[in-house]
Amino acid sequence: MFPYILTFFLSFIFLKIATKTKKKKLLPIMLSVVPLIILAALRSDKIGTDMQVYIIPIFESACNYTNLSDFIENSGVEYLYSLFTFLSTRISKSPEFYLGIMNAFVVLPVTYSAYKLKNYSSILMIIFLFCMYMYNNTLNMQRQGIALSFSFLALAFYIERKYIKGLIVLCIGFIFHTSAIIGISIPFLFWFTGKYPFKKYKFSYIDRKSTR
Repeated sequence: MFPYILTFFLSFIFLKIATKTKKKKLLPIMLSVVPLIILAALRSDKIGTDMQVYIIPIFESACNYTNLSDFIENSGVEYLYSLFTFLSTRISKSPEFYLGIMNAFVVLPVTYSAYKLKNYSSILMIIFLFCMYMYNNTLNMQRQGIALSFSFLALAFYIERKYIKGLIVLCIGFIFHTSAIIGISIPFLFWFTGKYPFKKYKFSYIDRKSTR
């Protein structure tokens, strides 16, 4: 438990420093969550229900393959996850490197989303909620974590009315894991809130008109 508390504390301190300036810059904010990535990279292979189910077995299998198409055909998981695994083993056969890069695909999209949503919510609050409610779960469901993180980034793009970018990001998440299909509801949610504003029903929501 102590390593998690220490890592969260360090990330919050770095993030607080990075967001203290009036002009919040992206790079310091992204670097502030590096401790979260390092913690995931150095964790025991007993932490995370998916570790022994497919993460380590697929990683070890990729280390033994020399042909990408053969590996993807036999991996049994989504195409982009297979491609990522194979390419990471070409760079390093260290499982720590693999786990770290994999978790970066979870943490960095969430952090970038928080940065993009800084006019609507505190960056620190979004990352705090992520650490408290999602971070540990992503260690158990790695592919789903990546898919959900990309879905969250798609939401940020939709709020900015950048619909094509949002759709592209959503498709990337879907190719990592099909659970990103839930993000398909995002465009319909925006259509619904535009046609039937929640303000009329005294609900809290992000007003699309304010993004124009």
